[in-house]
Amino acid sequence: MKKFSKFWIKSKKPSKQRKYRKNAPLHLVSKLMNVHLSKDLKAPNHFIH
Repeated sequence: MKKFSKFWIKSKKPSKQRKYRKNAPLHLVSKLMNVHLSKDLKAPNHFIH
């Protein structure tokens, strides 16, 4: 299998996006799967049980 390329150029095809995420090392997967939280969830009195 080819080496993983960190310099991926975006693709419109979902299959290529899934393939890139599947073959990515763990330290890059966490960067790809991040998301911004809403203000409600960022509130200090919000607890997740």
